Amino acid sequence: MPLVLLLNILLSMKSTCLSLCKQGWFGVPLFFLGIASLAFSQLVQEAEIESLPPDQQVQFIESKLKDLNSRLKVVQNGQGGESFILKRQSSIGNLDQLVSVYGKNDSNALSIEEMINQADQTWKSRSSEIKQGVSTVVSRLSEATLILDDLRENFAGRLDEAA
Repeated sequence: MPLVLLLNILLSMKSTCLSLCKQGWFGVPLFFLGIASLAFSQLVQEAEIESLPPDQQVQFIESKLKDLNSRLKVVQNGQGGESFILKRQSSIGNLDQLVSVYGKNDSNALSIEEMINQADQTWKSRSSEIKQGVSTVVSRLSEATLILDDLRENFAGRLDEAA
């Protein structure tokens, strides 16, 4: 019955681009390939993910929080700007040498001074953006730590009931 209905539908499709007459022998295997892939896609079942026991979940969360805190400390230490300040001072020293040799009105000296000022402004703006982002992440990590501590207190160490 379904095969007859399918054939009637296919034969009534005379003017469409999906018509068997227009597709020829290439359309038939392509059609059956589409039907087969649709059928097999309906058979696929999602694999169930096994969850960890509550005590291992807590250990996993604590380790991730410690890892994120250590990464944030690395970012904060990098934001100190020691390497940028050293490179800036080196550039200013080179600029002073250039000015002493060619004079203050030299076009190269003026362009280098402008580039140093632009780099300084860019560093300040990017540094402030990163500091804001870091402070946001720090506050979220502290909130996550507080939530975990609150769960421990409310369930008195029986975190399997919290899940």
